[in-house]
Amino acid sequence: MEKSDKSKKNICIAAIKRHTIPPFEFKHTKIYDCKDQTLIPEIKDAIHLEGEEELICSTFVSPTIWTLLTTRRIFSLEGVGLKKHGLVGIKKWDFGDFKGYSKQPYTKGFLHFENGDVITFFTETREASMVMIYGIRTMSKLT
Repeated sequence: MEKSDKSKKNICIAAIKRHTIPPFEFKHTKIYDCKDQTLIPEIKDAIHLEGEEELICSTFVSPTIWTLLTTRRIFSLEGVGLKKHGLVGIKKWDFGDFKGYSKQPYTKGFLHFENGDVITFFTETREASMVMIYGIRTMSKLT
């Protein structure tokens, strides 16, 4: 039996919080737990959620650099090209310099899918990186 979007979200948020050092307030990263569902206006204007699809987390660096993870898809904007992809069929991921060795506030990662698609995504470096990393890893197991 397939899990509901609400159930997937609860499992994913729990995994993120287990692997992330509190407090959960970061400069570029947001977790959409039960307390806060407010999307940044630039993201809200660019996407449309389907049915019962739920927000999980986002990394917002600027109006032209951001990533949003939901219970069904990943959305990523780099410049002017918004990309979106379902979460089924992730075969490999590259989380970039998530530890922040280059002293940059965010890093670019890549999701490789079984059908050959490659989606770029962004994550804040250091402690906040665990939010997007465990969001993606958990959702890939649940789909």
